[in-house]
Amino acid sequence: MPVNGAYEPSSARWARDQVELYESSGGTEGATLLDTGMPVVIVTHRGASTDRVRTTPLMRVELDGAEGGDAVVREVDGPERALWMDRAVVA
Repeated sequence: MPVNGAYEPSSARWARDQVELYESSGGTEGATLLDTGMPVVIVTHRGASTDRVRTTPLMRVELDGAEGGDAVVREVDGPERALWMDRAVVA
């Protein structure tokens, strides 16, 4: 299903560059995360707080023994990062 609305590029330069490379090449370039060789999935979504359309590169990782075998990982920062780090320490 298409996501319609006002587009707002990522505030992170690396994410903007990754999406631009992927989209400008028709997906033949930029399908791996920067120079790591890790595959990415380019996801178009609506921002939770801005309601603007965003396109974000997310790392695709395989999980051993997981149903479907894949997980999508996103970057977190600020207060949300601290929350997840606290949860990781508890776990």
